[in-house]
Amino acid sequence: AAEKWGLQKRFAYAIIAKFGTSKRRVLAAFISVTGFLSCWISNVTATLLLAPMALSLASRISTSTDVAKGYLLSICYSASIGGLATPVGTAANLIMVDFMKSRYPLAPEITFPVWMGYGVPLAVLFLIVLFLYISSAYLKDSPADALIDEVKSKEFLQQELKKLGNLTWPEKVITADFLITVILWIFRADLIFSGTTCVSWKGCFPGWANIFPNANYIRDGSVATAAAMVLFFIPARDGKGSKILDWNTAKLLNWDVLWLLGGGFALAKGIEDTGK
Repeated sequence: AAEKWGLQKRFAYAIIAKFGTSKRRVLAAFISVTGFLSCWISNVTATLLLAPMALSLASRISTSTDVAKGYLLSICYSASIGGLATPVGTAANLIMVDFMKSRYPLAPEITFPVWMGYGVPLAVLFLIVLFLYISSAYLKDSPADALIDEVKSKEFLQQELKKLGNLTWPEKVITADFLITVILWIFRADLIFSGTTCVSWKGCFPGWANIFPNANYIRDGSVATAAAMVLFFIPARDGKGSKILDWNTAKLLNWDVLWLLGGGFALAKGIEDTGK
């Protein structure tokens, strides 16, 4: 839905403009935006979104191919790094969480806060290292060149933001939907600050899933599915009677990959249960 209405592009250009328009600041912006987006969407999608922006911007601010190479490499690597930060960052993370849940059912669940407690610091560290390497290897120039590049970058970003116009109704709804989803993900299970169990708010923050009779049936996937389903019913207010999300958009997802992962889980479970 965000890709359909251009929200990701608006977010990317706005953040890059806030960072500044020198080569290294633009690099830091690309790394930060790609890393953040890949926390919540697939690494491939984040890369495909920002790579054209990087090429377009690099072609306007420098004749050197090193700048374009640096920007593209930073986007590719930061997408992979950002995927480490959250359980939904990449499919491998979800496989890990599901494996631990099925293999060790009595162990504490790997919840969103638990994963992010380890994943976010590692991701930030790797992104900083990536910035230092790319900036030293690909963005060497003189002070005069840097000034010219900064002026051209600023003009380009202002033009692109002007084309996007004001924030639209679908973009506002998608932003609210995304923020609510993240909050529900983080606070779904008990947040335990001391001890091993959550009893009467002592040393913990009870998860909202506990209001249901079978809290174990409420998983992160349940939240994501509900958040997506809501968008199918909210009008886009575009004068065409369309909804913010429709099946023509939803079917563009990589359903073959989802079936592949699901089939792999089913096959592995069958082999495990039969002992073959």
